[in-house]
Amino acid sequence: MGPNDYDLVSTQITSGTSIVTVIVDPEPFWCFKKSATSYARLVNAFVLQWGPKCQGNSPNFFVGGHSASGMAAAHALPFITTFEPVGFIGLDPYSFDSPPDIHIPGLFWGFSDTTCFADVNEAAKPAYVGTGDASRVLYQIQNDMKHLSHCSFTDDGCGPIGGIVCPANPGSNRIRESVGESVKKFVAQLGTISKEDFEEAVSDGLNVVVYANEEAPLYTEPVRWLRVGFRALKCWWAMLLNLISGSPRPIATAD
Repeated sequence: MGPNDYDLVSTQITSGTSIVTVIVDPEPFWCFKKSATSYARLVNAFVLQWGPKCQGNSPNFFVGGHSASGMAAAHALPFITTFEPVGFIGLDPYSFDSPPDIHIPGLFWGFSDTTCFADVNEAAKPAYVGTGDASRVLYQIQNDMKHLSHCSFTDDGCGPIGGIVCPANPGSNRIRESVGESVKKFVAQLGTISKEDFEEAVSDGLNVVVYANEEAPLYTEPVRWLRVGFRALKCWWAMLLNLISGSPRPIATAD
């Protein structure tokens, strides 16, 4: 996915607030955006150039990402040197072999059931588990019917031709609305997590289980076998479809 694929969720986050949402792509035209150093290099340079232009010249910075970029962001934390992030926002960050070390407050969105080969035990759950239990929250979308997917955070799913690789599907607008409200609460509370307050962010009709602070979802270490092969096949299939469709946008199965 590219920066233009997150306009809807960005609008939900910034609406009615002074929050500025910046979507970056540290690895354009590449399927697996997993490089922590590329992520850190880009956000370091961006904040160094644009940070002083922000109102008051002392803004709070949050980092994070969706899918593979979310994973890269978590691993990039030790390499972010031009500013100190105050919080982490992960939209089904993927894929973690084990819980990462996220030493700042964390807000995560994930799923109860795997879609688009993004194993739930390699995504938001381990990211949440790896965050300090005094300042974390996890929204676990109950998608046992697979009607909501790993790419529901995007405008139109992942990949070319309307998200053929991993569609957003009807109902994804409720997810984007809820993400926007949850981020507003996360930014406003700056690390003080009240589960009751965060439960209020969920839109009507969206079935979500919220975990906070010392609470933890059932998590098991992932068993990795053919998933790498599946992800590679999915990536190259998406690239082929992109060439056929003549789409000028960089594509990827994970961001």
